[in-house]
Amino acid sequence: MNILPFLATVFVILATAYLVFALVHFVANDGVSLRHRTPPRSHPADDFERYSHFA
Repeated sequence: MNILPFLATVFVILATAYLVFALVHFVANDGVSLRHRTPPRSHPADDFERYSHFA
């Protein structure tokens, strides 16, 4: 009995479940992923001072 197709199927199912899990949390956190939690910004223009040295 070849076990490779079974392992591949399990891997695909787990990968799909993980992607759905990550997408649900990404949407639930308003675009903030699980790994990078940033404090809420008062205004998008506040990033200009933080990244102005790139200009």
